[in-house]
Amino acid sequence: MELIKNSILYFGLVISVSYYLFWSLEYFGLVESSTLITYLTWTFAVFSAVIFNFQIRKFINYISPGSSDSPDKILKYKEISDYLLSENNIRFTIYSVYFIVLIFNNILSFQSQASEIDINFNKAILQSFVTFIAFERSLSILKTLKFKPSDLLDKIHGAISNHIKEINKNN
Repeated sequence: MELIKNSILYFGLVISVSYYLFWSLEYFGLVESSTLITYLTWTFAVFSAVIFNFQIRKFINYISPGSSDSPDKILKYKEISDYLLSENNIRFTIYSVYFIVLIFNNILSFQSQASEIDINFNKAILQSFVTFIAFERSLSILKTLKFKPSDLLDKIHGAISNHIKEINKNN
């Protein structure tokens, strides 16, 4: 039961922070489009759920009711909670939610029962999903890169040094 509470707390925290952040922008008149608020809320929520996964899990394990039990029970509880809320499981959950929402949106759209508000909402969700896919792809490519800024600086320094040596040799 505690694990279900932790999952709800995880997604509730991510969604509520995103919602209130962008709702405040709308409240203060910085953003006027509810479609943009929907897009930003969904996009920021899924980005933060993936990027800050470790920090959110640590926070949830700290405040969860199970953290007041015996040390052995806490360790097992933490291990199970960390597995359940792992980055890959969170990603799977995000893809699943987008999948289900897009199916329902498409069904409504194809039945011509969607109003202007629904069409804009559908577009915001679809664009958020496309943005998330691009983000995911960028992260996966970034993980495979063997790029190191220090190596780049060494190569630039070597090229400049060689060029200066050639100039000095020719003079």
